[in-house]
Amino acid sequence: MRVSSYHQCSNLDFLIDLTMSPVFIQNQAKMAELDSTELVNAIVGGQSSDNTVREHCEAFIWQKMAESPGSGCTMLMELACRSESKLENRLYALLALRKLITMYWSAGFESYRGPPGVGEEGKVIIRDALLKLGLDDAQDSRVVASSSYCIVQIAAVDFPDDWPQLLETVFGAIINRQSLSALRVLNEVFDDVVSEEMFFQGGVGWKTLQLVTEILKSPNFSLQAKISAGKLYKTCLGQLQSRAATATKELRDSLKLHLRNAISIFLLIARSHSSLDPSDVDVPRMLQIAFQCLNTIKTSFTHKIVTENIDQEIKSLVIDILVSVAHIMEYNEVSADSDEFTAFDDLGCEVMQMLGNLHDTPLEEPELDIIVKSSIACSGLRKEEIEDWQSDFNTFASREEGLSGLFTMRDACEEYLTDAINSTQRAVTTRLLSHFSELKADDWRFQESILFLIRPICENEENHEINEGIQLLDLLMFVSQRMLAPGSNLHPLLLCRILIVVPRILDGFRSQIDDFENVVKSFLKATLPLALTTSTTVTKLAFLMSFTDYYRFCLLEPITGSDLDEIRCAVCQLIEEVSPDSEEDTVSVILEALTSVVSTKANDDKSSPFYHEALQLLLKISVKNPSDVQVVLEAQDCLSKLLTHVSTEVYVEYSKTCIPLFVNTLTRMIEDKITYSPIVCLSLELLKVFMRKKPSDGFVPATISAYVLKPLTEILLSSSDDAVTQLSSDCLVYLIQNSPSQEISPHLPMIISTLEKLLSLETSDSGAMNVGSLVVVVLEKFSLELQDLYPKILEAATRKFIEAQNISTAENLVFLFCYLISINPREAINFLSSFNIGGTGSNALSAVLPKWLEAFEVVRGDKRIKENIKALSILFFQSDERIASLMVNGDLIPYAGDLIVTRSMAKSMPQEYTKVTAYEKLVKVFVAELEFQSKERNLEKYIPTGVENYGEMSGREGGDQDGEDDGDWEDVDGALEFERLQRHLDDDSGIASDEYEEEDGNPTDESGDEDEEVYDSEGKSHRKSQVREPSVRDLLTSFFREAAAKNINNFQEIYGRLSDHEKEVLSENLL
Repeated sequence: MRVSSYHQCSNLDFLIDLTMSPVFIQNQAKMAELDSTELVNAIVGGQSSDNTVREHCEAFIWQKMAESPGSGCTMLMELACRSESKLENRLYALLALRKLITMYWSAGFESYRGPPGVGEEGKVIIRDALLKLGLDDAQDSRVVASSSYCIVQIAAVDFPDDWPQLLETVFGAIINRQSLSALRVLNEVFDDVVSEEMFFQGGVGWKTLQLVTEILKSPNFSLQAKISAGKLYKTCLGQLQSRAATATKELRDSLKLHLRNAISIFLLIARSHSSLDPSDVDVPRMLQIAFQCLNTIKTSFTHKIVTENIDQEIKSLVIDILVSVAHIMEYNEVSADSDEFTAFDDLGCEVMQMLGNLHDTPLEEPELDIIVKSSIACSGLRKEEIEDWQSDFNTFASREEGLSGLFTMRDACEEYLTDAINSTQRAVTTRLLSHFSELKADDWRFQESILFLIRPICENEENHEINEGIQLLDLLMFVSQRMLAPGSNLHPLLLCRILIVVPRILDGFRSQIDDFENVVKSFLKATLPLALTTSTTVTKLAFLMSFTDYYRFCLLEPITGSDLDEIRCAVCQLIEEVSPDSEEDTVSVILEALTSVVSTKANDDKSSPFYHEALQLLLKISVKNPSDVQVVLEAQDCLSKLLTHVSTEVYVEYSKTCIPLFVNTLTRMIEDKITYSPIVCLSLELLKVFMRKKPSDGFVPATISAYVLKPLTEILLSSSDDAVTQLSSDCLVYLIQNSPSQEISPHLPMIISTLEKLLSLETSDSGAMNVGSLVVVVLEKFSLELQDLYPKILEAATRKFIEAQNISTAENLVFLFCYLISINPREAINFLSSFNIGGTGSNALSAVLPKWLEAFEVVRGDKRIKENIKALSILFFQSDERIASLMVNGDLIPYAGDLIVTRSMAKSMPQEYTKVTAYEKLVKVFVAELEFQSKERNLEKYIPTGVENYGEMSGREGGDQDGEDDGDWEDVDGALEFERLQRHLDDDSGIASDEYEEEDGNPTDESGDEDEEVYDSEGKSHRKSQVREPSVRDLLTSFFREAAAKNINNFQEIYGRLSDHEKEVLSENLL
């Protein structure tokens, strides 16, 4: 029977055809020992509540299926098609078939157990039957869903080659029967099966787009069908954003025409359904999808597609729909936990996003009034939300921190204001304040809503000088008076909002506050008693959040003066009160508050009882949620602040409190042979802080290093978990670095064993992520003791680097080569040239250098980039013939054929590169880095005030932040010829090559303040120097100046082979 004629026959007709099929009769003969009655009985038993009966029947079914998968699957399919059979039996048959497909259908499934498999003739029967069920709206929805699942499973391995008629059949069901089930199947096939090349190369995409747009326009299809079609169109829009969609002018013109047509269709839908009925969920769902598609077209395709007139029409529709949504929200016409609320809330979110995407379209005064009024209504807390927050403050913490996973219209309104242009923000501020003044005292929900919406406006620094700031300060005074008035009886959640928003307003408009410090102090001292005396835990938590904000934007020690100690103790008391019932995200919130508390005094006596109690509080809180990454980070930060500038005596006292707990945890893990435990990882993270933050007056005490070293190495050697191995090796790096050599020397055999494990090719890249740092610190500390093992260790590290696939592991091992070259470049080259890798016959140098040059392009962090530039520069200035003759991959050779290459096709196509010398490749990657650094030179104007040393912290993300004077730059018009470039450089060749070398091979750390103890990522500790370090751009320009001026390694020839763009980058930066 032809698949395309399914819609013409009944279930009975199809069942007759199926049972009369020669394949079915043959399969029945093969399974004569299992008749349909036995199968039905086994299926009934497989659903029994009696475990013994159920397990026996399941085993019987799987045994029979394994004996003959083809006949077994065909019988299950026949049973599923019997409309007279019990529904639960039909569903069980489909569920079993779903599992069997992965086992016996195709080797494309990972769990495939054949041959024998289902067989080609059996596959035809099953595919036809599944389509019959999956595209039939008259079937039970569960039968349709189960059949659809099987269809998509099979399509993943059979379409299009073995099942070319699949989409033809689905399209036929949609067009001829307006089948909703077929539309859902088509959606699932496009989500999971249709690749980019199928979409474009097979004509599938344009046929589907034509079908979908016809459905969206046609009055013959239901709204549910149009919703499903809209979802499919949204998926297709994702494909249309690929390069394949615009590969030729003809395709670009077709796409533009199609998108204009789609916009017209969606606008027509929006106009036709602008009136909303709270009881009808289909209309908001249809509108949501329409605006999702319009948002995508507006933001993801050329701006020429959406004209100004279209923008105006969209804006008008958006505001009309926003009014309707706000009316429903304001008057609580739908319950917050209902499908209706979800539908309208989702629509509201999409409408607000659309409004944000129209930021270039001016808003009239009445339109602004509507947007503000609607935003207030839609941001008001719902009854269910109020009850949740008051009964469980943890839900409040998650929502405030943006970690709940929810995104409601309240969030969408806040996002709209955050991203709005300054003039819109200012106009909105005036209206929000006006509405606030008009509210009655008992309208606390809308007062809270307004304060919530004011927060993002306060955080925009460009608004800090606006006139509305005065009005906001008046609002601040008003709410403080209400808050502190006797018997004010504010709702707890309004009080929470006041506590949270007050610091934001103070910070945002501090320049307009005459006595800023006293105002901050008065608010802090006035709100602290409210938090201490309230019985509402959510209010206590809100105060802790506000205290963290105060700490972030002002120095509390000079502001609070003699009151600071009392305030700190009170805040710790609040943390104690909140912590017992804290869960999930709340744990990190109160840890952040604790960090703020212990950091308020810059030079305090860390031996005081306050800090010991804070340390114990830190341990007690952090173990409540050790698997949460944010909790671990906050715990590390808090402990790091506690250990900053402590003497050996205080360090030992803190260690007595913490380190035995950490060691006991590690010991228990070893004894119990546990592979992984979050509490072990937390212990290692905190132990790492202790090893890194050694006492300010010396090394890690010998008693502590001896106590820690044995369990640390044991867990490193015994663990098979990557996270545990990473953390324990990181701890070991810091421990060795910050301990006297003579204390560690007796334990060298154990340390060498850890190196042996980490350098083994059996240890995963992820587990060995810190091995480079460990090798360097061991060689630095014990070079004499390890003279005999030195070559073996380096050779093993080299092999590990060559085999490493993990970027972070390779980057860490590159640090080892930087270290070796900084000590003695000639010996490093000789060493890498002295042994071969594998059976290739090539030496290690020919494998290391190409990979190093490729790895340089993804090195992260300013410090590591500088280390690489210095080491590679030294190699270049060695002018070694072995490097000069080494050929490596240069630029990618673009595909020159006529075929449209999709992303998935590009992944499978072999890539071809030009071949260049290693020195030329080095120059090219340096040029690319110089271009990046030059583009980032003015990034500081985008950095918020108060962020210091940004360039030092951000690496490639921050670029060069030294703010060099550009006054002596020469304007360059295009790329210069080499002779002209060289003439300019003759008198100034920059830093000499020996200045790239660093004393003792230790890169200088750049973080910290003058005379401050600082630690780098390898565990090195030293004092910060006042001498300005050369920036990344300084190092690169100095390299090129010397290389060009002296024509080192035939730099003139290399320069001549650079592209015009690369030459222009050099010319612009060197002159």
